[in-house]
Amino acid sequence: MPHTKKEYFTDFSACTNFKELWESLHHQLKPFKINTIFYGIAYSKQSIEEIGLLRTVVYKTSHPKAYRELLSSALHDEMPNNSKYKMLLDEDLTAKQIFLTDKPYFIWGDPNNWHAATNAEKEADKQLIDLELVTGVTIPLRKEKLLAGIGLSAGLLSKNIFDQIWAESSEQILKIANDFNHYVLNIHTESFIGLTERQKEVFLKHLLIGNSKQVAEYFGCNERNISDILSTVRTKFNAATNEQASIKANTLGVLPLN
Repeated sequence: MPHTKKEYFTDFSACTNFKELWESLHHQLKPFKINTIFYGIAYSKQSIEEIGLLRTVVYKTSHPKAYRELLSSALHDEMPNNSKYKMLLDEDLTAKQIFLTDKPYFIWGDPNNWHAATNAEKEADKQLIDLELVTGVTIPLRKEKLLAGIGLSAGLLSKNIFDQIWAESSEQILKIANDFNHYVLNIHTESFIGLTERQKEVFLKHLLIGNSKQVAEYFGCNERNISDILSTVRTKFNAATNEQASIKANTLGVLPLN
């Protein structure tokens, strides 16, 4: 018997794919004034240190459209050098708390009050205020095999109100976040990335051959079509290059690369 929307909205185990899991997460966190969410998986701390946080993570976010567009532009180095958003995420202290510290959580607030933060980190996080990402909490998720974390935004809600919500409900919020992560990494990883069979075939063949023209000949299509498919795959892995996408695919176990 097919399950009802109500069942999967309140129970992660009833979800059949990542889309339902994502909707369920938002539904379960709504009573705590959480409006938008950033969820990310990284394949290693070493990679974060070498190529930066943005190029390492695979993420899903419901944060405002302007924020999503900024991350995409930054990944592909499309921002002008004078952009005030240039360092967003790689210098975002709230995001760094997920992967580079041992803190169990990090409550957002006025960056000027973060005494241990660098000037670059303070400036980056002040930019989030423009995007209405003012109040919330970052939670590292360390109970599974991969590095992961989640940023929960209450938007423009008063910090005092959110602090009260956290004091009363942190255990419940932490459990919801960790349960969500468990289902993503153990059951719904493939639908989290969302590759079609065609995209998998083309990407694997390109990794094997390394030449778009020959791949196009193999599949009986034009080279532009192959380039478009590879671009889509890179976008789904939040990767600037095919090599980065293949590393993430191998780490997440969503493609047979061995």
